Amino acid sequence: MRDPDAEAASRRRWTLVLVNLASVLEKADEVLLPAVYKEVGAALGASPTALGSLTLCRALVQAACYPLAAYASARHDRARVVAVGAFLWAAATFLVAVSGSFVQVHDLQPGLHPGGSFGVLLAPITFLGVAGWRVAFHAVAVISVALGVLMWLFAADPASPVAKPSKTAASATEEAKELLQHARRVLGVTTFQIIVAQGIAGSIPWSALNFSAMWLELAGFTNWETSVITGLYLFATALGALFGGLIGDPVARRFPNTGRIALAQISSASALPPPPSCCWRCPMTRPPAWRTPPIFAEIVPEKARTTVYALDKCFEAVFASFASPIVGVLAERVFGYKPVSSDTSVDTDRENAAALAKAVYTEIAVPMAICCLTYTFLYCTYPRDRERARKELLMASDDHLGGEASDDNESSVVHTRVDEESSVSSLNQRLIS
Repeated sequence: MRDPDAEAASRRRWTLVLVNLASVLEKADEVLLPAVYKEVGAALGASPTALGSLTLCRALVQAACYPLAAYASARHDRARVVAVGAFLWAAATFLVAVSGSFVQVHDLQPGLHPGGSFGVLLAPITFLGVAGWRVAFHAVAVISVALGVLMWLFAADPASPVAKPSKTAASATEEAKELLQHARRVLGVTTFQIIVAQGIAGSIPWSALNFSAMWLELAGFTNWETSVITGLYLFATALGALFGGLIGDPVARRFPNTGRIALAQISSASALPPPPSCCWRCPMTRPPAWRTPPIFAEIVPEKARTTVYALDKCFEAVFASFASPIVGVLAERVFGYKPVSSDTSVDTDRENAAALAKAVYTEIAVPMAICCLTYTFLYCTYPRDRERARKELLMASDDHLGGEASDDNESSVVHTRVDEESSVSSLNQRLIS
């Protein structure tokens, strides 16, 4: 017979691996279309503004899904929720691959970063008469289905509602009310409001960088070179996140009130782009290393963490989704971008690359500066909100311990009374006999 502890440990390892793979694949799905903007634009006759509107639609649908995911996670196995999400984005990705017009792609763009270089690499290739960018979408859809099946079969939610009868017994209305209460409570935290404000400003540049692969191709890089550069950029982004996480905890222990904030501010300041003349040559910034999830974990109760993450992602995604269309509008209306066709000259491509670089630079410099300055307000609010959350946790802990002690006292009183009644009954029996 297999050891239950060993089986549970194996299940946890599977869950960890699959959840991380799901996160990677979600990001791949998000960047797949921007990676082939140039090819899709030429094939479907779409301008940068129209291409940016595709990303806008995806981001809006994604933002609408965050509250739904939070509600579903409260009632169902979260691993199954992720699996269903994988199935849904696989279906949408497949439909984009078979679309024959811009309108169809616009309507079917999925709502839920390796896919970027993968899409660029396959973009100029044709398999059995099928364009390479369509093959890339088909491949991501198939992998998403496979991952969804693995998530459904092997992943397990460590806090599954199945193990909590009281949670599953609650009605949908009660849980919806509880979710709204958590949302109102989270929205009232000043630190959360500031983090959302900086997140909105800080996420706009990364949405603008959806045009980076298109810019590289217009600037004269081959698809292979573009895929390598895009892959290196995504790899550097991952390293930046890892580096920020590794130094974030020691800095927070050394400077509990200011450590994480200063680290985030330094990172956002380092992401400010060089002057426009340099940006024309490489319109990409360094990856961010700020870590807001640890701050969220310290300013709200544990049961409200899913809500705070969902709300933060929702607000950021909604506002950042408008960055891509704005880049297209700036490039076309302000900086003179000309529509791309299959017979466009090299000189036109270079002029379009310069116009696109200027638009991307504008979308990076201003929002990132605002993001860096907004972090300053956290020096006043974060220590106060963190201390308040700690006091609430201690009070809840004391109430819980007090309730258990009260139950123990009541139980001892009952046992004492039973013992006394038993002794009196025994004495009466002896007297009668």
